[in-house]
Amino acid sequence: MKKVVGVLVLLMVAVAARAQSAGVRPPCPFDGALLRDDHGAIVRFDSNEMKKRATHKEDLPAIFKMIDGRAVVYIDVLVGPKGEVICSKAITDANGIFGNGVEKAMAAWTFEPDKQKGKPVAYLGRMEFTLCDEGCQDGDWGMTLLK
Repeated sequence: MKKVVGVLVLLMVAVAARAQSAGVRPPCPFDGALLRDDHGAIVRFDSNEMKKRATHKEDLPAIFKMIDGRAVVYIDVLVGPKGEVICSKAITDANGIFGNGVEKAMAAWTFEPDKQKGKPVAYLGRMEFTLCDEGCQDGDWGMTLLK
């Protein structure tokens, strides 16, 4: 009986560990080296860190700036070993309108490259953009990705 309980506990721990590591994935298929922490888990930088790492930014295409509305867009970004955006994917967009525009703009962004053990590696980030052109309050971002 103790062996069965022990096996079940090990199985539950393995499933939980796999579920945690499965939560951080690139937004597109990628088989290169990804930045990892000391425990081997994939690192994903938050929005503030990604904006600090940005070395070149592009704004939304002009057509999106003509839309009156508000949206918060979260976008996952895979940055290549040279700092280029390999791919990006909008994961939430309350209005469903702006995600495509943010993805197009992100394709032209560049970021500081990163290394691990002296070798260039790709890394992940999740960025948040608050877009507002209607009913905005002081401090709202406006229809731009540049702030």
